Parts: sequence; C-alpha cells; structure tokens
Amino acid sequence: MFLIMLHALWQYEKARTPLATADWLATMGGILILGWLGRYFLLLRGLDEHGQWAFLVIFTIWVADTFAYLIGSRYGNHKLVPRLSPKKSVEGYVAGIIFGTIGSVVVSFIFPDITLLLAILIGLIMTSTSLAGDLAFSLLKREAKVKDSGHLFPGHGGALDRLDALLWGVALAYYLVLAVS
Repeated sequence: MFLIMLHALWQYEKARTPLATADWLATMGGILILGWLGRYFLLLRGLDEHGQWAFLVIFTIWVADTFAYLIGSRYGNHKLVPRLSPKKSVEGYVAGIIFGTIGSVVVSFIFPDITLLLAILIGLIMTSTSLAGDLAFSLLKREAKVKDSGHLFPGHGGALDRLDALLWGVALAYYLVLAVS
C-alpha cells in the first residue's frame, strides 16, 4: 500500500496528472475490497469439516452466472441495466435465479447436513443478490475505462469477472449460514 501511495505521489508530481488521487484511492479501495471480502472464502470454508457451505455457495453462484449468460445472450430482449452493463438482460437474471437455485438444491443431495429448505433459501438469496457484486465491479471498470479486468480467462473478461459476484456472495452467505445453523 505504501508503494502505491508513492506511485501516486510520483504520478501527481512528475506526470502532472489530475487523476493521481482518484487512481490512488481506487487502487487502495480495490485492494481493501479484495482482501476484506476475500477472507470470507476462508471463514465460510472454516464453518464445517468438509467445506460443504463453501461448495454450496461457489457452485450456486457459478451456475447462476453461467445460465444467466447462456439464457440472456440467447433470449434476452429486456435490458436490465443498459447504461452500466448493456448485455445483461432481465431474462438472464431470472434464469440465473432459477438455475442457480436448482444447483443449490442439487448440492443439498450431496451434503446431507444441508436441508432442502435451507438449500432453496440460500439459493434464492445468493442468486438474487449476486448480481449486485457483478454490477459493482462493472461500475468500477466502467469508471476506470477498462473493459476487462485481465486476460487470464480469454473471453471471460478476466479473473476478477469470475469472482465479482462470488466475493460479495461468500460474505453474505457466511452470515446467512451463521444465522441458520
């Protein structure tokens, strides 16, 4: 963090950019968000011996993400947030909720400690709120005028695009699991 601050000071003084402060704050915010939210992966994983809760959340959100993309890109006619993320559709969002919740139910058959009712509840909450995490990172990228967050996964917008919904999802799921178990 100290090096990032030094870079911002250098940018301001030598490059004479008026955006040095905004760049510095955005970088620091990104590091803090990734570190703070990222720790919930470990906290969620530590709630049980076999990692069932972590698996449930990761699987549910990735299934929702996948089907939202597949259905939305094929059948999406109603834009969800056209200014922020023009390719997201209402149809994709609803498909993500439905298929993600079905995915959550499937996981409940693998792990007997996760009841069907709990799987449906967590599935519905995770899939309906995970879009907010996705959109939050879309806003950051749009403000930074960056299309993709990297090139690790070609065609997927970068590693952060695979984690954006998941980061907020595991944090929320951690508290949900604590509340119901």
